[in-house]
Amino acid sequence: MLCLFKTLDPDLPLAKKILIIGSGGRENALAWGLEKANGVEKIFVAPGNGGTEEIPGCECLDIKETNVNAIIEICLSIQIDLVIIGAEAPLAAGLADKLRKAGLIVFGPGQEGAQLESSKSWAKSFMNEAGIPTAKHWESNNLENALGIIDSINKPLVIKADGLASGKGVTVPKNINESKTAVKEAFQGKFGSSGEKVILEEMLNGPEVSIFALSDGKQLVVLPPAQDHKRLNDGDQGPNTGGMGAYAPAPLIDSAQLKEIQKSILDPTLETLRNRGIDYRGVIYAGLMLTSSGPKVIEFNCRFGDPECQALIPLLG
Repeated sequence: MLCLFKTLDPDLPLAKKILIIGSGGRENALAWGLEKANGVEKIFVAPGNGGTEEIPGCECLDIKETNVNAIIEICLSIQIDLVIIGAEAPLAAGLADKLRKAGLIVFGPGQEGAQLESSKSWAKSFMNEAGIPTAKHWESNNLENALGIIDSINKPLVIKADGLASGKGVTVPKNINESKTAVKEAFQGKFGSSGEKVILEEMLNGPEVSIFALSDGKQLVVLPPAQDHKRLNDGDQGPNTGGMGAYAPAPLIDSAQLKEIQKSILDPTLETLRNRGIDYRGVIYAGLMLTSSGPKVIEFNCRFGDPECQALIPLLG
């Protein structure tokens, strides 16, 4: 894992002490993988979970992701060499910016770059600017307008809360009535402030695949493709969840296709970020649908997926 960071930046100092911010299986997977890297002496996870300290060389710190001052204080006091921010909420809140301002080395994009995930309307505008293939969409900030869009299109539309919703803000309807129900629930407060604006998207068909790349703001290292199971029930039935399980490498994509995806999606993403003056250091996660007309981006995330991270890390050596 650290070898990938060194590939991006050969001058990166050896990380002896690493702090991982988060409390999920993703953070445990990162800790498990990084603990095996040469030169690593200690892994701290804040706040971690019940299984974190079962990982050799790992220690939980009772510090919330939102307690920026405490995170900075502990990093300076125990001389943390590298901070890895695991989850989307602290990235969207600008934690990486605040830690960098304190002089720390951080893996994770700043608040501006994290808008790839924290605002679907921002991400859609970004994709259009970058020429990245994605579904046609409409935006609405009130119920009457959203229902009017559905009526005018006269087809089921995918409904997405604009803001963060822990991977549960997307409704893939079977019919027009389910689209209408989804927008009503969003504007009734189902997703809090994240649902004050909704994105309505045309339905795409095809298998989904998750593509992850590590970026230092200038170049990319692309990881093996992964696939997760989002629906709650077997047979791809039930509501979307944050992820019910994953496997990697996913055979849906071969090496030639992965290179083409980097050329048509990942490279333009990084180039457009740079053109906007955004120094993006962290994970670029493109959730793709493999349609009959080629791969299209369903959504971007600004961090490793959980559960995909748990399947990817053991592959990295």
